Amino acid sequence: MTQLRTGITTGTCAAAAAHAAACVLAGGDAPSQVELTLPGGQLQRVDIFYAKQCDCGAIAAVRKDAGDDPDVTDGAEVIARLSWSDEPGVTFIAGAGVGTVTRPGLQIQPGEPAINPVPRRMIAEAVRQVTARAVRVEISITGGGELAAKTFNPRLGVVGGLSILGTTGIVRPYCRRAIRDAIRCAFSVAAASGIRRPVVVPGNIGAAAAAEHYGLAEQQIIEASNEWDLAADLLGENDFASALIVGHPGKLAKIAFGHWNTHSGESPSACSEVAELAAQLLGKTPADTDTVEGVFQGLTVEDRATLAEKIAQRIADAITQRAGINYPLAVELVNMAGETLGGCGDRQPWETPSQILIVGCGPGSADYVSDEARQAAGQVDVLLGSKRLLELFPDAPGERVELPAGVADAMECIDEHTADRTAAVLVSGDPNVFSLADAITKRFDQRCRVIAGVSSVQVAFERLGETWADARIVSAHGRVPEDSPESLATEAKFAVLAGTQMAMEWAADLAERLSASHQVHVCENLTLPEERVYQAAAEQLRTINAPSLTVLIFLRRQES
Repeated sequence: MTQLRTGITTGTCAAAAAHAAACVLAGGDAPSQVELTLPGGQLQRVDIFYAKQCDCGAIAAVRKDAGDDPDVTDGAEVIARLSWSDEPGVTFIAGAGVGTVTRPGLQIQPGEPAINPVPRRMIAEAVRQVTARAVRVEISITGGGELAAKTFNPRLGVVGGLSILGTTGIVRPYCRRAIRDAIRCAFSVAAASGIRRPVVVPGNIGAAAAAEHYGLAEQQIIEASNEWDLAADLLGENDFASALIVGHPGKLAKIAFGHWNTHSGESPSACSEVAELAAQLLGKTPADTDTVEGVFQGLTVEDRATLAEKIAQRIADAITQRAGINYPLAVELVNMAGETLGGCGDRQPWETPSQILIVGCGPGSADYVSDEARQAAGQVDVLLGSKRLLELFPDAPGERVELPAGVADAMECIDEHTADRTAAVLVSGDPNVFSLADAITKRFDQRCRVIAGVSSVQVAFERLGETWADARIVSAHGRVPEDSPESLATEAKFAVLAGTQMAMEWAADLAERLSASHQVHVCENLTLPEERVYQAAAEQLRTINAPSLTVLIFLRRQES
């Protein structure tokens, strides 16, 4: 048998291109080939497609060679654009065709280019072989946006393109480990996103059926491919509220009969076993067929449901017993068209749930409540919020419920009043800026929709004639911030959400530490008749009886 040819990862391509571009940027010749040291210590020669000067500095490209692996990026150009930078070290930028991480749970933080840790290290080392100066590295992949649609990236929350991947630098044909790593990532993203009721599917048929039949968040659907031993184990490792399996019985029935790798090359067809079960269960011999789909097609609708329920229950039992799952597990079997054949377990939790709107109410004044917020409040069955926020919507017809102060108690209150009713949870300012919205979305995941509002931080900077686009925001509401004085000292401007005595004490200590570099402005009751904006020294902050609607703005002192 001919040995399959290995290839190189996108991470290796990016590192080689970055090295070649660095050579040109530093004034050297454009290399036609570079030699890299891979993470395992072996040397790898990589051909350079081109390397030259450009407007930004220098650019180089490598054509991805995936060997005999059916990789979607095979033949794509991986491009590195390098320029000198004022920021220290090597700065990474996602260029065209390279994605950006948008959800927690992956190795890279949300907002960062989807360049994984090992490739980042390889790229930085490749650049450092040429120059020690600070460099900006932009990585692009030709056609990456279109290619990404064929990968797990959209489900993992990586938007705009592909990821720069690789842990060894080498692509080995049909890398099952990569598939299993992607499944682990999908479970990790779901858990980090607060998903409590995931839907696990073998592939496209199950995913399309689940999306059509139920109201689901995108990250709620997890593709297990053929790796059902791993999927079952991960279901057992996570403390979900419940889980749903959706897919075609041609794949899933294999689990019922003890085959955990459902790949056609690793396990036999389930057709004969499904046909035998149908005969035992229904008392009639199914039509002669070579496929599980054919077995079901030869049955009446009622018999299909009976057979599907029996197989589904066996699948649920097998997964539950293997993984030791102690929460409800439901299974729905569908045909090739995505139509429901039958299933087991309670699937009601995945039906389109009553929506929870998280409504931003602005900084204080009713004048700052948006029309969208008023419209939302007027359409729901129940409004939940503080007394002050509820008073902003005097004409809303729904029931009014005052939320308790503690987060845990507030969550229980929301759960109690929204089980089968639409609701609007009212929060101060903008829900996207340090609000109860984080806890609500983690608890109620796909039921939630956020309606933005005007943040008090935005108004505070406006009052001071400053932009807030580049400002850091620190929350001291009910917590001691983790932000260190050393890190905050580097900021030209930052806001502190205060409003409690503990917050003011912390801010006073901070102001004292930064008294030589920053001045502090106190913004109280913004947009309300009792609004006050004034400058204060550290000792004054300790004596201020700050109202709950207080924002502190730290601005770097102007050099005289």
